[in-house]
Amino acid sequence: MRPSVSVVIPTFNYGCYVIEAVESVLRQTLPASEVIVVDDGSTDDTRARLSPYAARIRYLHHENRGLSAARNTGIREAQGEWVAFLDSDDRWHPEKLEVQFRSISRFPDVLFFGSPGADEMPEHLSRDAPVRRLTVHDFLGWMPLAPSSAVVHESCFKAIGGFDESLRSVEDRDMWLRLVVRFPAAAVDVGCWWYRQHPLQMNRNAQRMHENFTRVLERFFRDHPQRRSLERFGWAYLYCDSGYSHFAIGDKGTALRFLLRSLCLHPGALSKDPGRRLIRLKILIRLLLGQRLCEPRQ
Repeated sequence: MRPSVSVVIPTFNYGCYVIEAVESVLRQTLPASEVIVVDDGSTDDTRARLSPYAARIRYLHHENRGLSAARNTGIREAQGEWVAFLDSDDRWHPEKLEVQFRSISRFPDVLFFGSPGADEMPEHLSRDAPVRRLTVHDFLGWMPLAPSSAVVHESCFKAIGGFDESLRSVEDRDMWLRLVVRFPAAAVDVGCWWYRQHPLQMNRNAQRMHENFTRVLERFFRDHPQRRSLERFGWAYLYCDSGYSHFAIGDKGTALRFLLRSLCLHPGALSKDPGRRLIRLKILIRLLLGQRLCEPRQ
């Protein structure tokens, strides 16, 4: 039986991008049950650009309250058994939903899954993508998935609620941690979505990212003391991530301080991926030599 999937696309002043996102959902070989675009108070031409799609999508508009609030509006309105997310500046491969659900069908207990992104998407995806189960450890380090790939069973939101609307970034990591401690999760290892790089992205604000990431970890370890064995690893990754972000914007002093703190907390590798095992050392060398940062974050 074909899964019932509601796709939630939050957007704010991305009229120049949102049509590509919507089109990528409408072209799915496994059609979504509904496409919900939540306009978080855009002041550009988003509404006008979406008007030709009125018969094929549900367009919801509310005052600007942030990304988490927009996603939560979509979750509340969703009628499907599953809720899939797509940021309005990204896009899906046409076979994204079909391959994800085909692969995850081997793990009927999984209620939350996603996939890595891709710099370039092939014409066709692997029909039998590998699946690996995810743990809390995975979501304390390099993220194994991102919102534009995530699919969550509607029962999960009924149990834990929506995204934290007080967080202005890192709200996805907060949600995934809250999910993975309660429900079986997995990664479908196929690059089935494309991540757009542009100057307006929220992850360009290094200080805000650090402050919100800190709030997420403080709350997670306070609420889950049984996970304290992972605390040094989690904080070490936070400082590595913040070091990267501050170096990327030219704040070398803060970057150096965060990277050294990360190494003190957890001198061992933060990832099993060979390309990331020495990332802190690579960043430190570039920082000390005055070179520009070119390592990918994820």
